Amino acid sequence: MNTIKKIRNTWQLFYPCCIFFLVFLSYSVGISQEVQPQIKALNDYFECEECTDGELEAVAKYQDEVVGILSQTMRKGPSKVKVYEKREALGKAYKEMAAYGAKHPESRPTISQEAYVKLYLNNYVAQYQKRAIEALGKIRTPKAMEELNGYDQSNLAKGGVRKSLKRVLNK
Repeated sequence: MNTIKKIRNTWQLFYPCCIFFLVFLSYSVGISQEVQPQIKALNDYFECEECTDGELEAVAKYQDEVVGILSQTMRKGPSKVKVYEKREALGKAYKEMAAYGAKHPESRPTISQEAYVKLYLNNYVAQYQKRAIEALGKIRTPKAMEELNGYDQSNLAKGGVRKSLKRVLNK
């Protein structure tokens, strides 16, 4: 009989934890299913090569739902995780080029690994920023335009990013 009491007491403690976990899990899944199409559209757009399969339009259809993410990307570029992943991929690509160059001297990299990674990483960040600007310009709601104009007035955009911003704002 003592064993049955112990099992019952354990179950009484365990049961509320199970309910909490199931409620939490269903809530989390509900949120991710709600946001998932926007995140997928944004990722597809930011990572597309030619962007000829309607990636921009897929993002623009979400209008103000994605303006916050686009604004943040316009100002700061991709997430730290994306930047880290790209840095690692560029470092690996450079090492492969250097290994190939060791056997084929005419194909040896002409810049250091550090310079190579910096150059292409800066291009990657600028690409994200320009695409965010382009998407905000396509959305063109008051909220999107406010973000574009605010970034323009901050004078933080440089080089090609600034040119994209001016083009979208018709300045």
